[in-house]
Amino acid sequence: MLWLLGIAVNLLTTGMFYDLAMRDAEIALGAFALAQLTAVRETQATVLREGANRASSPQFAVTR
Repeated sequence: MLWLLGIAVNLLTTGMFYDLAMRDAEIALGAFALAQLTAVRETQATVLREGANRASSPQFAVTR
């Protein structure tokens, strides 16, 4: 992601190719957003997996 921002800055400093610089900045922003969504999703999956493991363990079993 940072390399895309570096490319965008490099393109801006040349004084040309503003459209390409904007494209690279947008791609970097999208990559950041996807990384954040992936982190949240992995955290939720871990919590759900741990909850399922606890529910199936014998120490939490209800006996009559």
